[in-house]
Amino acid sequence: MEEIITLNQALELIRKIVEREKEDEVFYDELLRSCENIRASSIIANISREQRKHCQILRDLYARLTGTLLPYTSFIPSEPTKMCYSEQLEKALFQDLEQIRKYRKIMGAMPDGESYILLMSIMTDIIRNVGRYMDKNKCRWFNKTIENMYHDCKMVMGYCRNSSVLIGG
Repeated sequence: MEEIITLNQALELIRKIVEREKEDEVFYDELLRSCENIRASSIIANISREQRKHCQILRDLYARLTGTLLPYTSFIPSEPTKMCYSEQLEKALFQDLEQIRKYRKIMGAMPDGESYILLMSIMTDIIRNVGRYMDKNKCRWFNKTIENMYHDCKMVMGYCRNSSVLIGG
């Protein structure tokens, strides 16, 4: 996937992210059911609420930019996952890291500062969530992935400083 995309490509990415909304909701509900303690349950429930909020932000942004409302989708899982709790957490982590890359590309195509700021707020929530996964699990197996995410964040911040997009203005 290219780093710099057009507004139409960004809108297509937004549509695809929103299309997966129900599937993600089912995944987080299943993860929540397999939580090992109250603190982890609280963190995952909060992440799930944020994910729903992010989808609504994306729906509103898409409607504002296109004049078209995205339909709500249904998702019926074929069977419950056979992954253990740690595998589900790993999947959630890597999904979030991939989302950061997608949002970075979408941000670069936004026509105005308001849209850019909305996407940045979603990205910062996701980055915070990645930190929550790390804190909860004291994981060492994804150090390289975290280094890559840090690199992605530095690229985003460099774009903020060097962009013609007016942030907050």
